[in-house]
Amino acid sequence: MAQLAVFIRVCDHEFNIYEELIELIPMHDTATSQDIFENVERVLHEYDLDLSKLVCLPTDDAANMVGRHNGVAAKLQAKIKNLHPDLSFTHFHCIIHQQNLC
Repeated sequence: MAQLAVFIRVCDHEFNIYEELIELIPMHDTATSQDIFENVERVLHEYDLDLSKLVCLPTDDAANMVGRHNGVAAKLQAKIKNLHPDLSFTHFHCIIHQQNLC
């Protein structure tokens, strides 16, 4: 069964950096970009995380994550742009998967 791991890295007012695993979500049926986006959106809402504070999204190189129009990153970027047009949001490739393979 596919699992979606949602991590968060935050910086507080004193510039201390924290990284935590927020939730591990089993993807019972499918793991389409829409399924993943809805779960990420639910987790952000559940933990009351403000989208205006979200500055980047690191993902693996799977097509449903990085697809230019329908990937999770594109969907999240469009949502943030719609709510906060003046904010910049970046997506980049995470190397954790490659680290685990080594």
